[in-house]
Amino acid sequence: MEDEPGLDWKKPLIFGCLFIPLLISFTCLSILAITYRQQIPYVQNYFPTETAPPPGILVNQPDKDAKITSDDFSTNQNNWSTRFALSKAEVKNGKLFFEAFKGNTYSMAYCNACSFVVKSNQTLTNPYYLQADFNTDKKNDGRYGLVYNISNTLSSYYIFVINPTSKIYSVYKLDDNWRELSGGPSDLIKPYPEINTLSLEFNAGAIRFYINGQILTSVTDPHPLKDGKIGVYVEGTGFQLIVDNLFAYHK
Repeated sequence: MEDEPGLDWKKPLIFGCLFIPLLISFTCLSILAITYRQQIPYVQNYFPTETAPPPGILVNQPDKDAKITSDDFSTNQNNWSTRFALSKAEVKNGKLFFEAFKGNTYSMAYCNACSFVVKSNQTLTNPYYLQADFNTDKKNDGRYGLVYNISNTLSSYYIFVINPTSKIYSVYKLDDNWRELSGGPSDLIKPYPEINTLSLEFNAGAIRFYINGQILTSVTDPHPLKDGKIGVYVEGTGFQLIVDNLFAYHK
């Protein structure tokens, strides 16, 4: 009589030796994942569109459904261009560096491909909010700031500029002729080498201006320029304007 075949005990033993380490590894990874998630603070996303974090100074938070953009100048994806040949705009080291080379004149750099430009003619939608941080590489007596509602022909626009040395601000409109809408001294302007944040709210010719998060003045233009491109402005030579944290949204 032949013996009955014995149980094959080797296969279960091998399977058990392989399964138990896998189970232990999976359990440990699960515990680590839960612990890691608990250490991350939850931050509500106020910005439904793709955007960088808001700047440190922001006058008003945009609505939840606002169209938002920002430029931290990590790349030149927004294709910044200059208004005049004797000037240079360069995006590097996370900043926009802008410089004019002809004395007793001005120049501007404007954004060609900003994501908040939603019309086919490259214009902002009214009303909107706009701001940026400004500094220079050396002390100077030039003026600098925001330029906005730039026409496609680059022949009409508004500017909001400051002189940190004299602590004077100016708001101008160019439409055939230059016209000053507002201006004067302001202690809100910080001297070199501190950063100045310039902000504005534009709503059908009613324009409100801010410096470093504080209200400066407001003006009303009964014949406002049509919505247009935005950019930065510099007046004077021998220094570089340094721009960062461009931020805008449609209200």
